[in-house]
Amino acid sequence: MKYLRQQALDRLYDEVPENLGRYRAGSFDALESDPMLYRELDVQAPGVAKLKVDKDATHDAANAAAIWSTLSHLSPADARDRRVWTMLAHTTYLEYARARYPIPDDDEAAIKQIRSHWFASNNRALERDQAVSRLWWFAFMANRAQNLSLGEALNALLHRTDLRANLIERPTMAQCVPLFSAWLEVLAKAQKISGDDEHEFFRRPVYRTALKRLNALGGYRLLDSLAPKQLRKLVETTLADASAQA
Repeated sequence: MKYLRQQALDRLYDEVPENLGRYRAGSFDALESDPMLYRELDVQAPGVAKLKVDKDATHDAANAAAIWSTLSHLSPADARDRRVWTMLAHTTYLEYARARYPIPDDDEAAIKQIRSHWFASNNRALERDQAVSRLWWFAFMANRAQNLSLGEALNALLHRTDLRANLIERPTMAQCVPLFSAWLEVLAKAQKISGDDEHEFFRRPVYRTALKRLNALGGYRLLDSLAPKQLRKLVETTLADASAQA
């Protein structure tokens, strides 16, 4: 599997202003054809995932599942390598990146957009902003849900952008896998119950309050030692209490 040499990545980042025309309508084929620009990762070369190519965030769950189907063999260490995802965003998934994050007509805004979604400055950006890597990390996290299919877990995780951001950025929720799993299971159940209607657990004041309380619990309770049924009950009760007080 090809990935960019660090020098090539750095130059590509610096030359974004000069390459705006290529980002808008051209290609970066040389990144894959010139051995001076890439190295080979010692993992199986992936197939090409069929992604829904538009800017609609509602397709993120399906696209994350598609990326996972071709790249689940990557280790978390490999998935932390910015050179891998920068290569993919500029080559295999260039059209997807353009569609998901349209490049503004204003050049300064365009430069900011490209550097945010075609590259990644740190691990948080890989999980949240980079056009392709974010899909892999969504699937990696959703795949930890113990009693849900990947699709069910992704739909619960990505139902609301703000909910997903609040969930991932809270250390107790992000690091305690059993609690994270219980949270997704409760939300997936709420989605099934409510059908086309929005369940109260997905109201911003409700889930934000519940997440704060669960995150605080992690400071003095060993949540990962609780049984799955106890954790689901804890999550459901916390959300219900937050809803009653909202």
